[in-house]
Amino acid sequence: MTAEVKDARNYTAHSARLVAGKEGVVKLALQNKSLVVAEMSDLRRSLEDERENSEKARQDRDRALTTAEELQEQLRVAQDRLAQLEAQPLRFSASNPAWDILLAENQDLREAAKTQKARAKDFSR
Repeated sequence: MTAEVKDARNYTAHSARLVAGKEGVVKLALQNKSLVVAEMSDLRRSLEDERENSEKARQDRDRALTTAEELQEQLRVAQDRLAQLEAQPLRFSASNPAWDILLAENQDLREAAKTQKARAKDFSR
């Protein structure tokens, strides 16, 4: 009879250890699940931030290209106008202030177009 009681106590103790072990495993699984969910949330946020940054960079590049195209067009118009003025006979001379203004504007437009073209290349990389 003592052996039976001893066996019953062992059984109860063993069962208690199994239950405690199972509860510990469940607790660990829940903690791991929480960690995985938090990590997925962080990854999702990082991905969204990366998408936003990529979109902003794309918009900046598009704006730079548009500005460069506009400056190229202004430069073309100024060069056409300059060519027309150069083709006209002596009505305009190098000492004419209007001529100096046109030459300066043309030079400014060339420099601005080069700068914007360089920026557009930098954005496209």
